[in-house]
Amino acid sequence: MKICVFPTDPIGWAMSGPARGSGKDIREHRLVMAHHLGRPLLSQETVHHINGIRDDNRLENLQLRRKAHGEGQLFACIDCGSHNIEAIELPPEVIPPLEALVPEKRSAAPGR
Repeated sequence: MKICVFPTDPIGWAMSGPARGSGKDIREHRLVMAHHLGRPLLSQETVHHINGIRDDNRLENLQLRRKAHGEGQLFACIDCGSHNIEAIELPPEVIPPLEALVPEKRSAAPGR
């Protein structure tokens, strides 16, 4: 579901598309996650509905992911395999920069 945001909401305004009248449209689940994080989402970040119900935009049903996701993708604990995983806040010095997580684009070989 899309909702309309206004300049008085700096996080939503920064993430939204072209203005329509005095407001801009943004998907509600992305806005809920952005406000929880206190920052606009990056274009590479997606928000997954854990229970699969796309209009259930409660924070406890949303999961931030670093890139596009589709059916069958699910986070699990490496040690025990549990899917009962909770996001935690890490200190900035522990989080690798996004550039380190995205593989470099290789140019095509000459003559192709």
